[in-house]
Amino acid sequence: MLDQFLIPSTKIKGRSASSTSLWLIIFTLSAFQYSCETDSVVSEFCTDPLGSDNLIYKNGNVFCFKKDLNGCFALELTATKTVVRAVNYVGRELAVIQDIGQVKCLSQVKEKPTSGYVYTVNALLNHGYSIKLPDGTYGRFFIDSWMKSTTGTVLEINITRQYSY
Repeated sequence: MLDQFLIPSTKIKGRSASSTSLWLIIFTLSAFQYSCETDSVVSEFCTDPLGSDNLIYKNGNVFCFKKDLNGCFALELTATKTVVRAVNYVGRELAVIQDIGQVKCLSQVKEKPTSGYVYTVNALLNHGYSIKLPDGTYGRFFIDSWMKSTTGTVLEINITRQYSY
């Protein structure tokens, strides 16, 4: 019955074209299902959470997570180091930072460690960071990409960040 919907019956090497087409369709669907299950591109797809923003920062730029609170960090980008450090703008306690490790996007920075925060960390490509502000709230950011000079110095960093999470 299915044969009449595929291809009019013609003989191809002892089989009707419709039965050959049916087997071809079954084989194609099976191969497609297998490739989707094992395809690394599909399994590595990652999206940024709602409320996050993407910004580009250069050496000396400061980015903050909350106004009127020391939730600010400065970038030090030189030939020998790439550093993110807490900065004091309001005269209060500084925010602290922790490298969560290598992640694929900001949404993979889920952890809010209770200890191990510091004032300065090395900025590493494709790493996520958790920020703890003095009021006990948390922010996070991810170093998505960077641009280097011909000598290897990081000139600018593309950061995806979110407050709060």
